[in-house]
Amino acid sequence: MLNNSISESKKFNDLPDDTCRLLATWLISHLDKNGVYHGDPMIVRSKVLTRRADVSAEQVAIYLEAMQEAGLIVLFEARGEIWQWWPGFAEEQVGLRADRETTKYPQPPDAIQQPSGNLPATFRQSSGEMPAEEKLSEVKSKSREENALGACAPPPDTPGAPDTSEHPPPKLSPSQAMFSALAALCQVDIAVCTDEQRGALNQSEARLRKAKAAPDMLGVGVDDWHTFAHWWYWHDWRGKKGEPPKPHQVREEWGKFRSWQDDQVVELVQLPEQKAPTPDEELWQEILTDLQGRMTQATFDAHLRGSVPITRDENCLQVALKRPESVVWIDKRLYDPVVLPCLEHHEPGLSVKFVTNRPP
Repeated sequence: MLNNSISESKKFNDLPDDTCRLLATWLISHLDKNGVYHGDPMIVRSKVLTRRADVSAEQVAIYLEAMQEAGLIVLFEARGEIWQWWPGFAEEQVGLRADRETTKYPQPPDAIQQPSGNLPATFRQSSGEMPAEEKLSEVKSKSREENALGACAPPPDTPGAPDTSEHPPPKLSPSQAMFSALAALCQVDIAVCTDEQRGALNQSEARLRKAKAAPDMLGVGVDDWHTFAHWWYWHDWRGKKGEPPKPHQVREEWGKFRSWQDDQVVELVQLPEQKAPTPDEELWQEILTDLQGRMTQATFDAHLRGSVPITRDENCLQVALKRPESVVWIDKRLYDPVVLPCLEHHEPGLSVKFVTNRPP
C-alpha cells in the first residue's frame, strides 16, 4: 500500500504536474517484485491510464522522462523493448517472499543496481501481499516480437538524471514511430495484439511510409495522425458511430483525408510589421502564457501555439488558430473549464471567438 509520506516526497513534488504524479502513483501497483514495468509510452498509456483519453502517448513519454529526471525511475533496454525500474522498490517490500513470487519482466541491469533503502517509505507495504493485478504474473505470458517503440531517457547532461550511459535506450526510427502511432490510432494494444493485428499494422505502416503519407513521424508528421483521428470521427460514418479505424481503413481512406485536409488549409492573417505589439497582442500573449500552465504541453502545442488575435469587437476578441479541428476541440472541451476562467482573470467580461480564416 502507499504510505501517507508520499505527500512529503521531494521526488514526487519535483514532477511537472498532478497528472504526472497520478501516473507515477498508479504505476506502483503495476511493478513486479523487482520494481520493473514496461517503459514503452504506448503500453503505459493503455495499461495504466486506460480511461484517461485526454492524455496521449506523447505526453506519457514526457512524463516518464520527467520521472527519470526526478530520480524516481531508471529506463533501460531488454528483450528489444524499453522498461522502467524503480530503484530500491524491492528492498522496501516488507515481508515479501521473493522466492515465491514470479515475474514476466526482465531483471534490472546489475550495473545500475543501488543499495537498499534509497526509496522513501512512500512505497513500503505493510505486508508481503502484492497488488491483486500482479497475481496475474503467475500466468505464463505469450512471447512478443521485439519492438523498441519508445525512448524516454533525458539527455545525458540533464541535471539530476541518473547515469544510464552504459544502458542507453534505443532511438526511434521513423518506421518504429509510425508503427506505434498507427497502433494508437487504431486502438491496438501492441503488448497483447495477435499476429494478424501486428501484420495488418506492419502492412499499412509500410505502404503509407512508402507513399510518404507522413515523411517525418518524429517531427511535424505526428500531427497527421491527430488530424486524421479528428477527420475520421467527424466525417467517416464508422467514426461517427465511435468505431476506431482499422489499419487497412487508414490506408484506404488516406486519400479522402488528404483531400479534406487540403480544402481546410487557410492562410492566417499576416500582421503588419510593427515596432511594438498592439494592446490586443500583448493581452493575448499574457493569456497564452497563462493557458500554457493550465493544460498539458502537448495539448497547448497542438491547438494554441502560434495563435494570433486578428480583430476585436467590444468585448469579443477573434483569434486565428493554425488547424481547423482545433476550433472544434477548444470550443467543446477547453473553453468553459480552461479558457473562460483564464479570460476572467485577465479581463473580466472578455470572450474569445476562435477561427481559422480571415474575417470578412
